[in-house]
Amino acid sequence: MRLIRLIAAGLILFVSAPAFAQEFAEWIEYVDRKEFFQINFPGQPTVKDIMYEAQSGETVPAKVYTAKEGPATYVLTVVNFKGADGNDYRGSVAWAAWNFRKRAREVTYDAYQQTDRIEGLQLQITNPDGTRSYIGIFPHMRRLYVMEASAPPDYPPPSDFPQTISILDDKGHRIRYELDDEGNRTGQDEDGRRLYENIP
Repeated sequence: MRLIRLIAAGLILFVSAPAFAQEFAEWIEYVDRKEFFQINFPGQPTVKDIMYEAQSGETVPAKVYTAKEGPATYVLTVVNFKGADGNDYRGSVAWAAWNFRKRAREVTYDAYQQTDRIEGLQLQITNPDGTRSYIGIFPHMRRLYVMEASAPPDYPPPSDFPQTISILDDKGHRIRYELDDEGNRTGQDEDGRRLYENIP
């Protein structure tokens, strides 16, 4: 009798394995050199061009990258502020964060964050439908990178997604900034080349 139970349990696992494999996709390191980033996604994302409304009401071009894994959704929005009002870019982190806070049923985390010394903001919110979103917002060289991973409350929290982004230089190398003795940001890419940022 015990052997029959073990065989039955094994058959259930064998039959459910394809469904489990479909539920959890293979993660990839996705690179877009035109938008100067790489990030981890659960499979190839869909890409959509949109117009993003800035704080002034002006619309600027943006791209939205979306991938799903089971009930979880992973979204990166890259907003291009080149040619837009300078204040819209300078206030872009606060504006994006305000829109998330306005949407949230509850804000459960709201704090400074950085990636490779690129300063930004991290939010965790509960949405009106009960799902939870883990958000990272980082500006760099007239672009705003907004990451949002959302999942139901009974699903493993996809909280690491916003931390997987790397900003690239125009040769496709990852930028890693440092701070000098005066607190000014300088840096190196992953091959040790010196980099300097000049934000207009």
